[in-house]
Amino acid sequence: MVADDQLFLAGDVRANENPELLALQTLFLREHNRIAAEAATNNPAWTDEQLYQHARRIVIAEIQQITYHEFLPAILGIGTPAAMSLNGYRGYRADVNAGLATEFSTAAFRLGHSMLCEDIQFFDNNGTAIRDEMRLKDVFFDPRPISQEGIDPLLKYLASDRAQEIDTKVIDDVRNFLFGEPGQGGFDLVALNIQRGRDHGLADYNTVRAAYGLAKVTSFAQITPDRGVQAALQKAYGTVDRIDLWVGGLAEKHLPNSSLGATFTKILVEQFTRLRDGDRYWYQNVLPAGTVRTIQTTSLSDIIRRNTQLTNLQPNVFFFRTSIGGNVFADGNRDGLRQSLEGGVAGATVTLVTAAGATVATTRTDARGDYLFRGIDLGGFRVQVTPPAAAGAIVTSRAVAITRGMDVRDIHVGLAPKPPAAMAKPSSPPPRMSPQTAAFAGLSAGLLGNGGGMLPTARRK
Repeated sequence: MVADDQLFLAGDVRANENPELLALQTLFLREHNRIAAEAATNNPAWTDEQLYQHARRIVIAEIQQITYHEFLPAILGIGTPAAMSLNGYRGYRADVNAGLATEFSTAAFRLGHSMLCEDIQFFDNNGTAIRDEMRLKDVFFDPRPISQEGIDPLLKYLASDRAQEIDTKVIDDVRNFLFGEPGQGGFDLVALNIQRGRDHGLADYNTVRAAYGLAKVTSFAQITPDRGVQAALQKAYGTVDRIDLWVGGLAEKHLPNSSLGATFTKILVEQFTRLRDGDRYWYQNVLPAGTVRTIQTTSLSDIIRRNTQLTNLQPNVFFFRTSIGGNVFADGNRDGLRQSLEGGVAGATVTLVTAAGATVATTRTDARGDYLFRGIDLGGFRVQVTPPAAAGAIVTSRAVAITRGMDVRDIHVGLAPKPPAAMAKPSSPPPRMSPQTAAFAGLSAGLLGNGGGMLPTARRK
């Protein structure tokens, strides 16, 4: 931790709680100032208050758009019934209470504590580390990494890394070192969350399930198929009717294609529906139609690009992006290196395999000899290339390690030409040619007629 006068100024001192959080706070402050500066240019008669309120309203709208159309689908699962239920705004409803449910604020939306990673890294625009990583436990309320490196390396890292699974596991940095001085102990965030729920009077997990229209569970196995978690819940609570809501929600088996179980999904969907429908100032309800259309095409990736020097970002930074690609070429000189005159091989079969040899995916090269695999998990891989029409042996690339969100596009594989077939020995030697004649064998010659047209000719063999 550092002295208060070294902290970044924000509406809440907790903006400085860790460098990653501070990077996002700074990003949206820049976006606010960018919008205000643009408005000042277009509206020179506006007062500072008018500029401030205009920029504030646009930033709020952008955050609403990103939350509902990028963040929540990433958590609930794109195309899942839960995510789809949040689509289709139908206007403000005066009968909807937009207040926060205690089940949401005290338990369900603290799901992010399970997603934390213990390391903080700094990447350049290409995803290469530019300094040693830091431990989260060593930088609580320490903005110096931002002062030293800026926000770009942190935002690139956040767009390149994957969050931890939402489950009952939480990293040691917030289990034993929360807000502690480096080298010393700290608070236990898990214990704080459990006790906070009890202090706020939250009902138990099973009672909340029933309140949200879900059937009560009667066994630990109905919560999770993980026998280790079943045993831990049995030991801690003895019965399914005494489980703390935060613990039970994290322990639940995830719904298909989702990062959440049924209980937290219900709580989030109900809360975010009310937050939108009960807000008379929801952006689609108050902004001009043209501005709304602009907001609806805005992503967090767009905002990062507009306010940093980063350009190498996936369209949706809430999803981990990985790819392996390259070119399959005709390796004429058999040196394994792609030369400018060595063309691509179309129609070759390219297979992505794990380090253990298991097939992950298969594709074919395009007309230029290019191939690309997307959405690859972490691990070690190789590329195997089978020439078209089985013309030659299978060629395997060098090993590729996918350790973070990264695009590896230089896995080029050369296919050596087949050796020419042996020719039968002629029964009699060919006629001898003079050196001058032999030098021009195979050359096409043409004769011009009186009118300048080409006359029929034959090629010397």
